[in-house]
Amino acid sequence: MSVAALLLAAVVVPLVHGVLVALLRQPPGLRDVIHIAGAVTLAAVCASLVLHVGEGAGGAVVIAQPLPGLDLALAADPLGVAFAAVMAGLGALCALYTVGFVRMTRDPAPARFMAFAAFALAATMGVALAENLFTFFVFYEALCIATFPLLAHRSANAASGRAAAYYLVLMLALAMGALLPAIIWTSVTAGDLSFAQGGVLAGRIDALSANVVLALYVMGIGMAALFPAHRWITAASGASAPAGALVFAVTAASVGGFGVLRIAAHIFGPALSEAHIAADAVLALAVLTMLGASLAAFGRRNLSQRLSYLCVAQLAAVTAGAMLGPADNALLAAGWFAAALQLLAYSTATATLCFAIGAIDAAHGAPEIDDLAGLGRRMPWVFAALACGALSFAGAPPLAGAFPKLWLMIAAADHGALWAGLAIAACSLLSFAALTAPVARALFAPVAPEAHAAPDRAPLLVIAPTVAAGASTLMLLLWLNPIARFLVDLRGGAP
Repeated sequence: MSVAALLLAAVVVPLVHGVLVALLRQPPGLRDVIHIAGAVTLAAVCASLVLHVGEGAGGAVVIAQPLPGLDLALAADPLGVAFAAVMAGLGALCALYTVGFVRMTRDPAPARFMAFAAFALAATMGVALAENLFTFFVFYEALCIATFPLLAHRSANAASGRAAAYYLVLMLALAMGALLPAIIWTSVTAGDLSFAQGGVLAGRIDALSANVVLALYVMGIGMAALFPAHRWITAASGASAPAGALVFAVTAASVGGFGVLRIAAHIFGPALSEAHIAADAVLALAVLTMLGASLAAFGRRNLSQRLSYLCVAQLAAVTAGAMLGPADNALLAAGWFAAALQLLAYSTATATLCFAIGAIDAAHGAPEIDDLAGLGRRMPWVFAALACGALSFAGAPPLAGAFPKLWLMIAAADHGALWAGLAIAACSLLSFAALTAPVARALFAPVAPEAHAAPDRAPLLVIAPTVAAGASTLMLLLWLNPIARFLVDLRGGAP
């Protein structure tokens, strides 16, 4: 297939997948096969895009032109294609996990959940492969709407339903109130909304406008979960495990980090130096968000709630890297490249942790940290995956989280922001303490003979994706050099 056909397929395949799941909800076996097959097909499409772009091929496709000169278009560039491929791969694991989880928990409306999961993936592909800011905005808004039913799906209590409503209202308000004005300002200033290496604002925007526009972009992309917009993640910690994995790791939260990086690298580019006041302020806010969320995690005794705060901290590190920008010293790593690696590490580790915590919850009840003693010996594979995700969050080598943390600290030193580098190191230590202590308790703490007497009831379709996601946290150990070559326009002086 041509690049243009693959771009179109990346959006159309999950849309068709969602419609088929909704229409063919019975028998359950057929519904589940369609759900898994659709997600795997999307992953194959994105893998083909990676191969084409890696060989130097490019391409674009115009879906619609609502106004002259305003295209709803998709394009293949390294950052967008890499992000789409990772999200599609994790989406395939989510599909397997969802099938096992809804059967295990006897979900009363699995087809509806699966359909909206597919629609959310379609919107995520649109954001990742958007050729311009208009397309980005359209699919971003679609993603806000598509992920709302996931968070609200069969809400266990009124609080989780309110959390889903809060998420939807907040995301749409920020997008309309800040993101859209920033896009219009960019169009008037640059006369171009396309994402491009080197940005479109370089040499076309004055310092005052650059600072205001950057602040509007960061504020408008509420999915990036900077303080005070971070509350949508912490409030949604009660969502089901498949919903948490999809929204926090595969779609909304990851799209937030991606969006900030995309704007910094491919709209501002060198013009980020013109907006240094706003960039420094956002960097400081990201650091405060990282530290505050990491400290707040210790006050949560429920494992899902603790994870939600740590997700906020890990996402803030992506924004911090985006604000550090390209390398000043050709021998050092660019903040943009470090941010891209951090986003990859965040997504894989978060999916692993959501899967594992969901398996624990479904098999043995709510994952309260005080009740985990000895449970790791009954669910060794699940807790091994949980340990991988926790250590990746903490930046422990050779797991994926180690490489971006190192390069974020180097990029901070390169830009003279030693305080930011120290904060990133402190955040890693806090993450280590917050997540590895519960894992150690589950694996090694003594337990009464009657505790956890029931056998582990987690089915293979729950355990296998959890273990696979845990194994994916080692991907950078093998693929770091190919990824560095693929993302050459973000690397700066990174080796």
